[in-house]
Amino acid sequence: MVVRDAYDTMLMHLYSNTINRFKTSLEQSLNEGQEYLAAIHLCSQSCMLEFDKGCEETNNACAHQKSRILIGIHGSNKRSF
Repeated sequence: MVVRDAYDTMLMHLYSNTINRFKTSLEQSLNEGQEYLAAIHLCSQSCMLEFDKGCEETNNACAHQKSRILIGIHGSNKRSF
């Protein structure tokens, strides 16, 4: 149970950092005049690479997919503004 709690805490930390990095990177790219779809693609690829490096030891495909979904949701919300 303690190991699972530590693992869940680590994943939440990685999720949070990944989303924050994505938001910052996307905002900066858009402010620099980068096209929306290109910015989404490049920012999500970069952030997911960093997330995957943080999860290398766990090899958790579910965690990877969840981060992709969270980034996609934020990207869609950003476009509607």
